[in-house]
Amino acid sequence: MSSDASGRSTQSSAVDAADRKFMQIAFDEMVRSRSEHKEKSDPMVGAVLVDKDGRHLGSTYRGDLRVGDHAEFTLIERYLSDANLEGATLYVTLEPCVKRSATKTPCAERIKDARIGRVVVGMPDPNPDIRGKGLQYLLDNGIKVDFFDFELFTKIKEANAAFIEYWTNHQNPESAAPNFEGASTKEVEILSHVSLEALSEKAISY
Repeated sequence: MSSDASGRSTQSSAVDAADRKFMQIAFDEMVRSRSEHKEKSDPMVGAVLVDKDGRHLGSTYRGDLRVGDHAEFTLIERYLSDANLEGATLYVTLEPCVKRSATKTPCAERIKDARIGRVVVGMPDPNPDIRGKGLQYLLDNGIKVDFFDFELFTKIKEANAAFIEYWTNHQNPESAAPNFEGASTKEVEILSHVSLEALSEKAISY
């Protein structure tokens, strides 16, 4: 059993040993994340996709191919754009976002559009514009939701302590960070003045 954003019990498959393996992979990817802001704390996020037959399709982290890109965006739209993700399971260390700028698609919506069947989440997003709403969006669209085990949840929180502290001290996101959604704002910008140093070796060869 799992719970939705309001604490109600919902039907979902229980996590098992296979889940734990992919949770760990998502955590290992997470710690490789690259932040795009110097003045704000960006979240560290790792993501893994597994097909409905349990085959590992791919893994990534925030800023893998380009600084600022969300892990879910990179995995679904860059690495696995031609893959059949219907019924797949996504392991992601942070609750998927539901609010972006007008030109961008929230990650929760990308997950729905890809027909992913289940999402296993590491921790809720502390941004009050997203916290709980990403989970509820998934549930409202018939996507099963489970959670990382307590040990990994604790490690994810520790690794994201600065990000959590930022939102703990800034409960009004509009006044505290008008240009910061708790997530990337860089995916659709033309990076005309960015040097190759901003890209990973993988991105350059991609």
